[in-house]
Parts: sequence; structure tokens; C-alpha cells
Amino acid sequence: MKEHIDSETLSAYLDGCLETAQLDRVLNHIKVCVICAGEVNAYVKVRSVLKRTAIKNMPLDLAADLRLAAAKKFTEQPWWIQWRLPQYWVPATGMAISLLVWGWWMQKSFVSEDSIPLETVLAAHHRYLDEGNLPVTDLTADGFSARLASYEETVE
Repeated sequence: MKEHIDSETLSAYLDGCLETAQLDRVLNHIKVCVICAGEVNAYVKVRSVLKRTAIKNMPLDLAADLRLAAAKKFTEQPWWIQWRLPQYWVPATGMAISLLVWGWWMQKSFVSEDSIPLETVLAAHHRYLDEGNLPVTDLTADGFSARLASYEETVE
């Protein structure tokens, strides 16, 4: 034989987990290969021995002792260790705080004492449009900048 069937495939064959094409290949190989057939027989013997062994349950007092020891270990720790956050939360929390501080700082740095709130400018614009003090044609005309520059500043 050129090549033997690997042990995982033989185990899958015994468990009935092979597809049809692979199952046919394994069956044909086992018929002609004494080594692989012996390995299948060894697996069958191990399976039968394991099926015959008795399953032992854990003694109830041991299970109770283990539960008690685990609960005792948890309650002996300080409260801050019991409720501490996972380690990946530390950099995430630091980044969130940094972004909040940066956003607050940026908001404060862009607002100057000379600035006018946008709501005030929009309200004045609409009032001027309603009163006719701001002609619509001047806003769309080509010479708006020149016309704006021609207005003289009145000092009161």
C-alpha cells in the first residue's frame, strides 16, 4: 500500500461520521491493508473495554466540599477585587475620558467672547428678510461683494 488512512479518519469511520465518498475509500482500503484493518480492530477493542467500565460518580461530600471551598475563596477577597473590571476596560475607560476632556476643551476653545451665537444671526437674518432690509437679489447677484464693500460704516 502506498499510503495508510490516518487515525482521525479511522476514528471518524468507527463513529459513522464520514461522507459517502470517504467512507467508500476507507472500506476499500481496509479490505486490502492489514495494518489499517488491525488499527480499526484495536479501536473497536478499546471502545468495547470503555463501554464495559463502570462510571464512577463523585462522592457527594467531595462535591459539597469543593463548592464550599470555592465560595469561601470568593468571599474572603476584598470587595474591590470581587467586582473589579476586566483589564481591557482600563485603556478603554482612559480613552473615553480623554475624548470627553478633549471635546470639552475644543468646545471651550472655539467659543470666543467676540462670537455671536448662530441662533441670533439666523433670527436677525430672517427678521431683515421679513422687513425688507435685505434684498434677496443682492444675495445672488454677481457684484454682491463689491456692493457690500461700497456701504459706508456708520458710526454712532
